[in-house]
Amino acid sequence: MKEWKGNLKKFILLLVASVICGCIVAASIGGYQYNKAGKNKGKQPIDINCINTKGSIEKTSGKYKVLEEGGKIFIKFPKQYINKLSFEYNSPLFSGFTIYVKKDNIYGVEETISIKDKFMKDMPRSVINVNGMVSEIEIVFDESQNLVEVWNFSIDNSFKINPLISIFVACVVFLTGFLLIFRKENAEKPSMAIFMSIMVISTCLLLLQPPYINGWDEEIHYKNAYMLGVLNSGEATTQTEDYIYGYQYYINTYSRDAQESVEEHLDIIRVFNEKARAQGTLSDDYNSLQMINVGYLFQAISLKVGNVLNFPFYIVWLMGKFSNVLLYAIVMSLAVHIVPVAKRVLMVIALLPTMIFQSTSYTYDVTVIAFVTLAICILLREFICRDAPFRYRWRVMFLLSMFAGCFPKAVYAPLILGALFLGRNKFYSKKDCIIFKWGIILGFIMLMATFILPVLISPSQVGDTRGGDTSEARQIRYVLGQPIAYAVVLIRNVLNSIEDCIIGRDVLCNFSYLGMGKLYSFCAVLLTGVTITDTYTEEKINKRVLPIKIKIAFIVQIAAVIALIWTALYLSFTEVGISNINGVQPRYYLPFLFLLYLCFQTEKIKTYFPLVKYQLFITLSSTLLVMQQIFQLVLLGKCL
Repeated sequence: MKEWKGNLKKFILLLVASVICGCIVAASIGGYQYNKAGKNKGKQPIDINCINTKGSIEKTSGKYKVLEEGGKIFIKFPKQYINKLSFEYNSPLFSGFTIYVKKDNIYGVEETISIKDKFMKDMPRSVINVNGMVSEIEIVFDESQNLVEVWNFSIDNSFKINPLISIFVACVVFLTGFLLIFRKENAEKPSMAIFMSIMVISTCLLLLQPPYINGWDEEIHYKNAYMLGVLNSGEATTQTEDYIYGYQYYINTYSRDAQESVEEHLDIIRVFNEKARAQGTLSDDYNSLQMINVGYLFQAISLKVGNVLNFPFYIVWLMGKFSNVLLYAIVMSLAVHIVPVAKRVLMVIALLPTMIFQSTSYTYDVTVIAFVTLAICILLREFICRDAPFRYRWRVMFLLSMFAGCFPKAVYAPLILGALFLGRNKFYSKKDCIIFKWGIILGFIMLMATFILPVLISPSQVGDTRGGDTSEARQIRYVLGQPIAYAVVLIRNVLNSIEDCIIGRDVLCNFSYLGMGKLYSFCAVLLTGVTITDTYTEEKINKRVLPIKIKIAFIVQIAAVIALIWTALYLSFTEVGISNINGVQPRYYLPFLFLLYLCFQTEKIKTYFPLVKYQLFITLSSTLLVMQQIFQLVLLGKCL
């Protein structure tokens, strides 16, 4: 009891110290930039005599109207420090522009840098981070169908504390301190370390990322979760849902490379909160009687609670996403607790940047990844603990986890067949063994039926509704009519992408529309190294490596899953008759990545390094790597 109170006191002190540290750093950065302004502190309008135009730009009533042909706006003044350049705009559509700034570099030599920005429909202003001694600014508008009006150019050298910097610094300090101070406790209970790491990192990313869609098909997943949880049949959405769903292509296209500021971040929140008060045009036509809805359940409940409590849109938006964060943290920490071997391998995989990003998105993939991984860990425990019987509670948990993970995506159904290789000694009787294994076969058939039967009975004439000559019906004729040719196409496509899907940048450090991390090679080295060296096991575990026949069985099952993934995308998203399969993304390999890496462990390598120090190094490396990716892709480009 005394030790527990002592740890709680340390935890609270660490939390307070982290918050204070975050505030100090953010205030110091704001103060440094404020002092650099010298006599030009505060917000100052730019004299219209300093502004000139070129190209198709009309000046009327103090506003500059940019026509379809585009043009340039030049701003020249005596060299001075500029922290931020801001101007108001009216943009009926979406478009992008580039700003060229002549400013002194670190050596005091003037050079030109380029900054990409964008106009978003219904947003009030653009605030560009300049942060330097500047003599000239050139704003280039490309040809566009978007007729933009811009006005009220000003220099903003006000003292500002960026709350997003405070959040990031506080999270880094807290998590680093937690792993160091409680290193012994974390080594004894690694599930606690992974739970805290996921919660802190994912929550940090959730608060820092732009308040609009960032993930793969997130607008579709959000719409489904919103209609499932909030609306009744036929009920209309708000204008915010219309905006997110209707303009997703433009948001992603123009925001992908654009540098954003904290002011724009807050503007979007305010506009979305305001639009959420007005009725939209979309109506609830979503079919709630679908197995895929298992993946939306917690998001839908969170959205419903937020709406019932009449919270602002942005808070409700965060609640829906946070439900995925919480689900991912709980289930993955439970998986780490259950699996008796390779706990550190699973921890590194759970903290991969791509995994963390997925946990903060509206998607059913979090449910798939978390529960399939949990089911795999339950099964691995039974193969490693060979003498203990497969208790009924673990059987129920295994089946429920596998079904919860496979309902949204039945292509992972072959992984349930691993239970067929459990020995007779794992059951209470021969009859018990037969009933269970026939139940596994029946469950597999049921899951596969949800995937195969609709395609065979009623294949759609159009596969991808977004365009292209796609057709499930005609693709099936190719597959069944020329099975050998399709097998060659399948194998060639799988082998050509195998590296990227297992150890490449796409599967390790992909933040979707926010970009791709640059330190993926470090992630690959860390994951490979931990797979080889994580030889620690729970007490009373004699064999830490799976038998070779079980490894082969698992690899065959993984191969079957891969074949189903590629075939599903071939039928739905690949144009008829071509030999390249489109639509397959490496993130589809994430649910079985842990099982795959486990098949490469060997008894020939033994690690004698103290567990406390080993796990501290692994967890610190994983957390600092993903925080660096967040700093690079989100904080620098979207939050300053």
